[in-house]
Amino acid sequence: MLLRSRFSRIVRKAIDPVLLARGFARRGQTYKRPLDRIWWVFDVERSRWNTADECRFSIGGGILVPEVNNVIDFHLPPLMPEKADTGDSIIHYRPPTELERSWVITSADDADLVDNQIVEQIKGYIETKMMPFYEQFHGLNDVINFILSLKDDIQELPRGRVHPNELFIPLYLAALYWLTGDRTQACAYLEDAFETLQVEWWQNHLLRIRERLGCE
Repeated sequence: MLLRSRFSRIVRKAIDPVLLARGFARRGQTYKRPLDRIWWVFDVERSRWNTADECRFSIGGGILVPEVNNVIDFHLPPLMPEKADTGDSIIHYRPPTELERSWVITSADDADLVDNQIVEQIKGYIETKMMPFYEQFHGLNDVINFILSLKDDIQELPRGRVHPNELFIPLYLAALYWLTGDRTQACAYLEDAFETLQVEWWQNHLLRIRERLGCE
């Protein structure tokens, strides 16, 4: 069996039953579940270096808040949640080691034996590690509280982190508080963002965001 076919079979047997039963919808190799203004997002990604004899792939997850992206990137077309993936998430699932969410299949495998083992590993991983991560988030306040915890202790990042890095925490908080109607907190964190994002482009962009949020 071709590795591409084995990969598709693994996804169909390991991931579809777990996530579709929990309200996720699948589009390609991305799964999403909408909640109250946030989305749980899950991706399967194959390595770009795969060959006819070896296929490496990994799974990832995140919390997507399209309104935050649209506040920050208001100069771009609105982010359509249906077309987004984990790369658009503002919180990413991060395990202690990246290896624990990666697998490899080869043409030399006993295909049925290896694939069945991987299917069980992935099922168990999603159910015991990734679902508890998702269950922390059901609305904007949960996202705010999680990011605040990272702000207060930036070293606590092994199982979840803000994307792309901690410099953007104030900007995310500014957008989130504005979305909840707390303009005072939004404007305060936006001022903090001026301190963390010192690149000239960001300084100019933050001025435009400040005007848009009514923080002047």
